Amino acid sequence: MLFPVIAKPRSALGSLELNLIYSAEDFHLISENHVVQELPIPHKGDINYSFCE
Repeated sequence: MLFPVIAKPRSALGSLELNLIYSAEDFHLISENHVVQELPIPHKGDINYSFCE
């Protein structure tokens, strides 16, 4: 798994209770009720990269 990832409770709405997981050691911050997704960060070749600078 590539880090960081986003973890959010299945019952949350919008960005409420959103957690950023930076390493495997951070998984203790969430429960089995969370959905974990890759954080979408554009690469330098992506046309959206300028928004991240």
